[in-house]
Amino acid sequence: MPYIPVDSLSDVVYRLVVDQYDPPPDYQLGFWATLPLTVGVLPNTLTGEKAFHSSHDILNLLKEHGIFNIDAAYRESVVRGFSGPELFAPVSNSNPLKNVINPVTTALGLPIAGLQTLKSPGTMGFYFKVSDVLYGVTAHHVLFPEDQGNNEYSYVVGPKKKVILMGTRAFTNFLISIWGNIGTLNDTVSFLEQSITTLIPSLDTSCPNTELAETQLRLGITQTAIEELKRFYLMIKKQWSKPRDRIIGHVIWAPPISVCTTSPSYTKDVCVVKLDEKKILTKLEGKCPEIDTLTLISLLYSHTDDPSDFTDVLDRLLELRGILSAQEICTSDKKDAMATPCDT
Repeated sequence: MPYIPVDSLSDVVYRLVVDQYDPPPDYQLGFWATLPLTVGVLPNTLTGEKAFHSSHDILNLLKEHGIFNIDAAYRESVVRGFSGPELFAPVSNSNPLKNVINPVTTALGLPIAGLQTLKSPGTMGFYFKVSDVLYGVTAHHVLFPEDQGNNEYSYVVGPKKKVILMGTRAFTNFLISIWGNIGTLNDTVSFLEQSITTLIPSLDTSCPNTELAETQLRLGITQTAIEELKRFYLMIKKQWSKPRDRIIGHVIWAPPISVCTTSPSYTKDVCVVKLDEKKILTKLEGKCPEIDTLTLISLLYSHTDDPSDFTDVLDRLLELRGILSAQEICTSDKKDAMATPCDT
């Protein structure tokens, strides 16, 4: 068979006919129809001679398997796979999108739902790799409703139980949060413009007005942030609104939920998802949840006689360094900044 850069191949559908037509002499399988097998080839790669020889080879191959009455046809095409946009990398504290972008980044804790259970939200836990395949872990109950029974699931073949980023309500709230940030910044712009109007009449040209310069700088930064948020909002609306555009993987294994596991008797509610590497892997920053450092510190209770050794996370990514066992939690040997054993 001559070499032809094949782009796609159409399906051929057979129908079983009983006592309706007289089958041809070489009839074998009970299928009787004349249908085209359409081969998609890359543009400007097929000549008449190649098509002629290729058609004969295809038909002869089909006859070897008892398949007849098929016409070979060709068309030029370019198949472009589309599986939705890639996720974003986490952003720094100076990025205008820092307060809204987290649900569509590769940081840990992605909001998820099943494509068939859009109103049942959940969270993707940690990632792990086996060879070059990327997986994520979530809870069984998120992707398997109660009315489907508490059964083990393993994907082999057939329709996939697809997982998407954000269910219906989560995506709606995501858009609202972006627009809410824009509204807040618009109020800031109005306040800064009023402040500048107040400062200009009192400007003494003989000396620089530091407050005015700082206010004008803040105004420019805020207006730039608003434009960035508006572009981000329009892009999300256009590229992410359809649930199928937010598919990030499919379930490959989920054992039944159990509360009677062997020692140490933890509840087993787990589900393993094979993730779409094209959407996640290139922007993956490791096993790091994204946090707002200032908000986290404000929630911590600081001991007056025991200074904290917690350091700010400048890139908003808190690296996970390990998992404490039950024994370590109960008998911790950790010490604080003053070398005093931590209470357990």
